[in-house]
Order: sequence, then structure tokens, then C-alpha cells
Amino acid sequence: STLQNLLTSNGAQPQEFVIDVARQLANVLEYLHTRPLPIIYRDMKPANIILQPNGRVRLIDFGVARTYKPEALNDTVCLGTRGYAAPEQYSSARRNGSWTDIYGISAVLYRCLTGKTPQSAQERLENDMLTEPCLVNRSIPSNVSKVIMKGLSLEVSDRISNINQFVDRLFEQPQPVVDSSAEIRVPARRPTSNTRPAQARAFCSSVTTPEISLKGLVYWLA
Repeated sequence: STLQNLLTSNGAQPQEFVIDVARQLANVLEYLHTRPLPIIYRDMKPANIILQPNGRVRLIDFGVARTYKPEALNDTVCLGTRGYAAPEQYSSARRNGSWTDIYGISAVLYRCLTGKTPQSAQERLENDMLTEPCLVNRSIPSNVSKVIMKGLSLEVSDRISNINQFVDRLFEQPQPVVDSSAEIRVPARRPTSNTRPAQARAFCSSVTTPEISLKGLVYWLA
């Protein structure tokens, strides 16, 4: 069965499942991108991702994959799938590279977490209406949503171009935000000439910090 079949039947998937799929896809891309002659897959989409019974994922259809040629100033073949293909895949004047696959995997994660296919790059170049994932599915952590949108940047210069950097940022745990405006009220002491510094220190140490609820804070990884 393919990831496409699963998404068509059940819509958006649980974050734990998407994490596992993302890690495995990233491992495949890292392998392809680090060959002596780097391979750019260029057709990352749910229909090309096989879900095996043992939990492993497998990429199929390398029909539009190509080796990366640093000296090439453009590409002669414009292929890809709407919603998942990067802008440079629609123009023979723009080079494809590892950044092209970053766009593809970001689009797949967008679909997995929101249940919706991203607006195509061609349409976005005319009128970019792509909604941030966390605004479609409120359970998506904001840091994950931002990394996916970074991976879906239309301009290559704005996009994450290295799969390891993409993974590091995707799985980075957000730092808890503490309201700096919150005040701890300490009861005023009555002036007394007999108050000693040691007593003051003991009094202050007995004041406990109010509990800060982190119930609403969602971490991408446990």
C-alpha cells in the first residue's frame, strides 16, 4: 500500500507516524545526495512512497531522477507532480539540486499533517495562497510548521538546501516560553531593628515560585 492510499482513506495522520516517515525519507535522500555523483530524486510524493508491513517505507519510481551536475547552469527536462514539484522543476532555466528534494519532502509532510495537497508551485508563483500548516491543523507545533514552510520556499535562496539541516531543524525541540511579565509577590516585612540578614535570607528562601503550566506545550519529539 502507498502513503497516497492511506491519506486518501484517512486524511491527516498522527504526528508520531509522520515523524517516523519523515526520518526514513530523510535517510533515503541523504544517501542519494551524498553519492559520488549525487542523485536528485525530483518526484517525492505520497504515491511514490510504499508503506511496508514491517513499518519501513520504500521509495519507488526513479524515472525523473537525475545526477547533480554542479557545472550545469540549467536543466533540460521539466518534470514533477503538481503540489509536490519545486518551482525550478517547471523551468529549464533553473537548476535542480538537493534543495529540489527538500521542497518535495516538505510538501509530503504538509499533506501528511494537514490532509491537504499544497498549492502547486506554478500557482504560487502567480498568487501565493499557501496556508501555514499550523493554521490548517492546530495540533501541529509552530516550530515544525515554520520549518515545513521554509522547505516550501519558492526561492531557492530562501529554502533549506541540505537534508541534514532540514532534519535537525524539523526535530529541534522548542524552548518553553516563560512570561517574563509574571511577578512573584513577596509579602512586605514590617520594619524592625532586630531583623538580621540571615533571617532575611531564610525568609526569601521560603518563598516558592508559582507552578508554570506547560500543558499546552507540544513537543515534536518526546
